[in-house]
Amino acid sequence: MHKATGGTAIGYIHSFVVEQGKNLLMNGHNINETAHLLGFEFPQHFTRLFKRTTGMTPSEFLGKKV
Repeated sequence: MHKATGGTAIGYIHSFVVEQGKNLLMNGHNINETAHLLGFEFPQHFTRLFKRTTGMTPSEFLGKKV
């Protein structure tokens, strides 16, 4: 996986999940709904992954999007 993408499998999965989260957020879902739709039991876990991957929280992302 590393040779094909330049990263690890888990990194690729995390990036994919965050991109899906961005799409859901931009389409009007709130953070709790987005986390639930992506399979997170707790929205805080989605927020932590989002921030670690993008450098901003989902709330900050939504603020910049508008």
